[in-house]
Amino acid sequence: MPKTAFLELRDELEAAHAMSAIKLAVARFGTSLGYCWYAHLSAHGSEVETFSNYPRAWQVDYLAKGYADVDPVVMTAITTESRFAWNGATLALDASPSQRAFLDEARRFGICAGTSIPCVGAYGRTSLLTFATSEPDTEFEFDCPILAATTATLVDVHAQRCQRDELPAHAARLTAREKTCLTWAANGNKAALTGRILGTAETTVEFHLRNAKRKLGAQNTTHAVALAIRQQVI
Repeated sequence: MPKTAFLELRDELEAAHAMSAIKLAVARFGTSLGYCWYAHLSAHGSEVETFSNYPRAWQVDYLAKGYADVDPVVMTAITTESRFAWNGATLALDASPSQRAFLDEARRFGICAGTSIPCVGAYGRTSLLTFATSEPDTEFEFDCPILAATTATLVDVHAQRCQRDELPAHAARLTAREKTCLTWAANGNKAALTGRILGTAETTVEFHLRNAKRKLGAQNTTHAVALAIRQQVI
């Protein structure tokens, strides 16, 4: 990894006061190394949040279909503390049927290979910074493990800072799953359909919606959706 690219990223992250600036800095850094995509995933227990420059349809599918539970790159990150390179074709050799379906869909969106860097956060939270490319046989420079770990940590820390700063003071603190269920409700889905999409029970979706309504002080799901949009939490 060129040191100048890292230093530029460090300075841009330090100066960022909004998530839009964080995303631009990470995208620019990835491009300087030859990657066309980036993704940051943060997980605390079963709750998963992401931001990336992947195609929007892929981002929606990833969260809505619970792909973090079968993503072989995420599975690899759980078992290692250092950066690693991956290739979709190689991962598919030992993948389960659900993982192969995931990899096939990722490839259709042009996500074929890349480098991922795990990062351990506070209070059991973990994150993963990934840079990816549509060129399955191309290798890019990300050779220094210490610099790679520092990069992932800087992105994670500054992203967390900006996300806290951007949340309105009066906004409800919803979990990632509560936001997902509300988002599907905003699209007109009933709990049963949302449950089928997420691979969970209708009662579980209703549980998350009840919690969201309680936190938002809403009278019903429609009211909760309106309040969540107004408070910029979905």
